[in-house]
Amino acid sequence: MDFDRLTALAFSLMGKRKSHLERETGFTYDHGVRVSNLALALRRRLYPEDASFDDVLRCAALFHDLGKGIGEHGHTGALLARDALCELLTPDELETVCGLIDAHNKRRPGGEGYSPAALLLQDADLLDHYGSCEVWLNVSYCCCKGTHFHESVDFYQNSWPAQVAQHRALLHYDLSKAIFDDKVAFVNLYAARVAREGRGEIFESSSINLASDHLYTEDVMRISEVELSETVLSRLVSLSEDWERENCCWEYRKNARKDIEGNRVFVAIEEDTIIGYLFGHRETADKTTAIYQRNEDYFEIEELYVKPEYRNKGIGTQLFQLVEEELIKDDVHLMILGTATKNYRAILHFYVEELGMEFWSAALFKRI
Repeated sequence: MDFDRLTALAFSLMGKRKSHLERETGFTYDHGVRVSNLALALRRRLYPEDASFDDVLRCAALFHDLGKGIGEHGHTGALLARDALCELLTPDELETVCGLIDAHNKRRPGGEGYSPAALLLQDADLLDHYGSCEVWLNVSYCCCKGTHFHESVDFYQNSWPAQVAQHRALLHYDLSKAIFDDKVAFVNLYAARVAREGRGEIFESSSINLASDHLYTEDVMRISEVELSETVLSRLVSLSEDWERENCCWEYRKNARKDIEGNRVFVAIEEDTIIGYLFGHRETADKTTAIYQRNEDYFEIEELYVKPEYRNKGIGTQLFQLVEEELIKDDVHLMILGTATKNYRAILHFYVEELGMEFWSAALFKRI
C-alpha cells in the first residue's frame, strides 16, 4: 500500500473537519494516526511472527473514524471508505479494510468471531482515548461547553470509575489491559491533584517512585511497586508489628529488615502513608512438582497485608492484580503462597474465589 497517498487522503477527508462540537478540528485524523501506530505496536508484541496483516490494519486504523458524527459511524465509515479507497487498494484489501472499519466499534465479550486485526484495532481505538488524551478531551469538553472547573472534578470522582470499569471489560488482551491500567493511573493522579489544588490546597507528590496508580478516594490512594528505601522499609516493619498484634496467623512474628530486603515490594499509599503491602520474590523450580516443572520461574508471595480499617475495599485485590500484571510483563506465569491463618474460610474465599488461585495443599492439626 502507498501510505504517503493514503495519509494525504486521510488528512484531506478528516484533517480540517470537526466530528464533535466539543473536539478540535482534525481530531479524527490525529486519532487515526495514533491508533494506527498503537495497533501496529500491539501486533508486534502480541503476534511477533505475523506481519501479514499490517497494511490492512494500519489502513483501517487510519480511516476507522471516517464516518464519525454521521449516524452509526462504524458502518457509515465503511461505506465512505469503500468509495474513497477503491482506487488505492486491491479489491481484497478494500473488503478487509472496510470490514475492519465497520467492526471497530462493535465490541463483543471475548471478541467472538473477530480476526486478530479486528481485535487489535478495537483495543487500540479504546486505549487512545485514555492517558494524556483523556485529560485533553476532558479539558476541551469543559472549555467548549463552558462548564465550571469543579464539574470536571465531580466527573472524575463520580462518573469516571464506572466508565473505566466498563471500558476495561471491553479490552481483549492482557497487554491492552496493562496499558489501559497505566493510562488510568496517570489520569487518576491528575484527577487527585486537580481535586486538591481546586480547593486551594497544596498537593505534595510522594517521594516514592510510582509504577502504577489507582484512584481510590477523593484524596488519593495509590497502588505501586516501590524501591525499598529506608522510609519504606521502616514502615513495612511497623505494619508487620500491627499484624503480629492481631494474632490472626499461627506463629506470625513481625518482620526483621532482612525478611523484607531482596524482595519486590508493592504498596498501597494514602496521603503518603503506606496502608497495605505485598512483597515476594522470583524463584526457579529445582524439581518438578504437581504445579510446576523443573527450571520453571515462579513468584512466591511472602506477605500480603492491609490495615484493618482499610479492608473490604478492594485494596488487597488491587495489590495482587498489580503483581500479576508486572509478572506477565516479565514472562512469569505462576504465583504461589503459603498461609498459616486462623481464619481459613476468609483466606480461601479471598485467594481462591476472588483472585482465582487454586488450592494446592494443607497442613492440619487437632489437639486431643
